[in-house]
Amino acid sequence: MSSRRKLGFESLEDRRVFAGDVSVSVVGGELRIVGDNAANYVNVQLKTIQGMKQFLVTGIPFTGQFNSAGDPIAGTTGASATLINGQGASFNAAATKVSISMGGGNDAVVLGGGTNVHEFAVQSLKANLGTGSDYLKIKTARVTSNVTTQLLMTQATAAAAAASEAGNDKIVLEGFNSPLAGAKLVMGGGNDQIIASKINAKGTGTSVIVDAGNGVDKMSLANAALFNVTFNGGIGNDRFTTTDSSFNNVTVNGGDGNDIVIASESRFANVVVNGGNGSDSVTVNRVTLNKVTLNMGTSAERDTVTVSNTAANEAIIDMGAGNGDLLNLITEVGIRNRTILKGGAGTGDELRIGNRQRVGASNPTITGFEIKPAGL
Repeated sequence: MSSRRKLGFESLEDRRVFAGDVSVSVVGGELRIVGDNAANYVNVQLKTIQGMKQFLVTGIPFTGQFNSAGDPIAGTTGASATLINGQGASFNAAATKVSISMGGGNDAVVLGGGTNVHEFAVQSLKANLGTGSDYLKIKTARVTSNVTTQLLMTQATAAAAAASEAGNDKIVLEGFNSPLAGAKLVMGGGNDQIIASKINAKGTGTSVIVDAGNGVDKMSLANAALFNVTFNGGIGNDRFTTTDSSFNNVTVNGGDGNDIVIASESRFANVVVNGGNGSDSVTVNRVTLNKVTLNMGTSAERDTVTVSNTAANEAIIDMGAGNGDLLNLITEVGIRNRTILKGGAGTGDELRIGNRQRVGASNPTITGFEIKPAGL
């Protein structure tokens, strides 16, 4: 008697990646967007809906993946959809303020931009993207009150914890106007990026403060008009660049690491750069300043400062304790009044001077350098 084997199919583990569920509501005129610990991607626009301006919140399919530039890669299947209040539909409502708290996981949030939209105008804006590697883009936006805009890429509250919290984060600002309020950006640990263009926070006393945290961090400013700017780089090889911008006061604290500061085609009232430990580099080209103070640090590494096509009223440059530091004054550098150039405590420091320089109106203080023509 033969026996028959019964064939069947064994269920395999479901490996589909589901995105999260975002809670959206309006409380007291404030649009509140709260994520969970999964990967979430939301787009928020201000549009005319049913004859009135309303915020439209839409979930985007997302598996928590970013491309090499740090931009989110949208998902392609329904399984990766970001739900809004447990549903696949968008949410719309009128509000005057926006508050975002995305929780854990890799998240992406885009505010403003798109077609047939209004300027993203709010009385106040607070965004905390939480732990994980996150992305925040704000486009054509305006904050109308004097409440400081908060853009936080970490959930940690203590400064030391925030600086070390992991996650490679990116903030993109394209057309951001906050003339009365300024902004505070806290990036947390990880290799982070801030790319800002066409931003305005130039009201008297307003400040933009950036705490980049530990890691290899980059901040670039273009077409910016800001009153006070402070960039705290933390531990790591950081890069701060600005072009075609105007500032009242700028302070760059590079922290430990090999840091790079580049300023071009810009106008400053007062600039202070503190290089910290490491081999640091400052490059200034086609800039006008009232006063510049460069403190290149106390470590033994070699630092480099290169200045060209620049005019300043006052300059104090201390190359620090490194050996073989290099101060390049290449061409068309004019310092009208008080000038102090110090080679620092190291040995073998060089001051290279090119053609058509004017260093100090009278009796400039130059110590600790071997002076050579530029180009050698």
